[in-house]
Amino acid sequence: MEKHAKQGSYPEAELAKMAKWLSGYWLQRRDSCNQAEFAKQVLGISQPAFNQILKGVRPIPEQHFVDLCEALNIPGDDFYAILVECPTYRHRLTKFLLDAELLRDLLGKHYKPLLVLSKMID
Repeated sequence: MEKHAKQGSYPEAELAKMAKWLSGYWLQRRDSCNQAEFAKQVLGISQPAFNQILKGVRPIPEQHFVDLCEALNIPGDDFYAILVECPTYRHRLTKFLLDAELLRDLLGKHYKPLLVLSKMID
């Protein structure tokens, strides 16, 4: 596992997989605004920080993950599928969402399977 100074530890493979997945959605949206505007308006971060997320250098903080899914109109099925493939993200995001009571709204029909998965990793 690689250590990232600001976010804790994430496996490199997960960072790369998540970056590729998110970049695909960003590329569909990029014509409507540039990276700097999007990063500032949606995430409240700088363009270089957002670019590091898109390149897999920096992990996606849990709240930013939620904000990105909403802003990029990511379907619940795709959201669920990437979390199944990335257990570290799934674990941290599930705990965050359960605490924030956002899970049902974001996942819809996938709420119960993800809840079961989260209990398996505790």
